[in-house]
Amino acid sequence: MIYKPKYFKIEELVDPATFEKFGDKAFAFFRPQILIALDYIREKAGPLIVNNWQTGGPLRWRGLRTADYTESKTMPHRLGAAIDCHSSKLTAEDLRGLVISESVKHASSTIHPIHGVRRMERGVNWLHIDCIEGDHDGILLFDP
Repeated sequence: MIYKPKYFKIEELVDPATFEKFGDKAFAFFRPQILIALDYIREKAGPLIVNNWQTGGPLRWRGLRTADYTESKTMPHRLGAAIDCHSSKLTAEDLRGLVISESVKHASSTIHPIHGVRRMERGVNWLHIDCIEGDHDGILLFDP
């Protein structure tokens, strides 16, 4: 299944070269559960910024990271299973708190959109969410 988010255009999620080569077809590079969770967080938190290169900003690698991204080899981003974002209104800690709160609030539902988030990075000034499964219940908080 290919999921096209309600609140994000593909150029907000991929780098310029990927957008140029694939356009909207690049949605297929993402795991649906991460995009569904991102939309849900957007509904609860308000506007979120992933990449902003398309409006002249410097951010281009906070969604999918192709082989052209050489700064790190973080697998969740390369697998289309992770997103980094921030809000102009909420701190990263507020966003993490919101995700955890929503996860706890909807713990009894096995199909809730927030359950796509399996891990979050802590101690950074952005929200990192990914849908990499592990041997843990709930959301695993990990250090960079």
